Amino acid sequence: MTSLLAAEAVAASPRGAFAAKKADSVKLLENLKLDHGPIEDIAAFLLIAEKAMSDLGITVFISPISELARVCDANPNTWGWFSPILDVRIAPLDATNSYSITGCDRTGQVVVLQGGRLFDTGEKSLQQIADDQSIYYGVARNPTDDELRCQLPAPMASTLKGRLHYSGGLWVNPSYRGRGFPAIMERISRALALGWWGTNHTFSFISDSLAGSPVFSAYGYKNIQPSYSIFKGTAELYKGSLIWMDSESLAADLKEFTSNGFAKVDRAVVDRRGKNAAAS
Repeated sequence: MTSLLAAEAVAASPRGAFAAKKADSVKLLENLKLDHGPIEDIAAFLLIAEKAMSDLGITVFISPISELARVCDANPNTWGWFSPILDVRIAPLDATNSYSITGCDRTGQVVVLQGGRLFDTGEKSLQQIADDQSIYYGVARNPTDDELRCQLPAPMASTLKGRLHYSGGLWVNPSYRGRGFPAIMERISRALALGWWGTNHTFSFISDSLAGSPVFSAYGYKNIQPSYSIFKGTAELYKGSLIWMDSESLAADLKEFTSNGFAKVDRAVVDRRGKNAAAS
């Protein structure tokens, strides 16, 4: 009963529009505005997620999308591939269509973060905005050989349209890996986008090297389809697959994770700590 009342309090709290938030970071539940989807279920999940992250020593903030590029530049050896979809240096991104979720340790250092971007495609499909490269640049563009371009032949891309949410850019400081952050952060990202924007589908891309890994399983996606590539000139820099879920599957996944997923994360963290203690 307590958690339900708390969820209702979040759902009914004063809701300053996300677009009007100040440029600096705000705590995850501060003035949270949820207008779409199963609001009580989203709020219940976010309350538990915020506590779970706190129990792991992390305070979660909603931050400008520019935080992704800043943290990426500061951690070039541990980041991997930075998605051009979330790169504020090449795309017209602001608080109306993008965000980052940053997790800070007790010293205030960002140790985990995730990004997201809204595409309101209307009658255009994901395939079409990929073909004209507006998926990167916000407008149709013919990239030069020095600029990035994508190819997205995955058949499902031609059917996804409307309010599409891209969720990606997950990074975890190596010292904080193995604590279940991918499972929690990815779901925070999807939940916020559904509650803010009423998204029809969430999509992302996963590299071939991760497609069969526990990391992919932790994300909660059930649908995966090749392929997606990033090119610079004729050089292929990245190759992976399209992953996606619709809003109904997203909501069901949140309920399931709220009921059972956090306990699994707790057990995994305890098991990891036990193994580390035994090894030392």
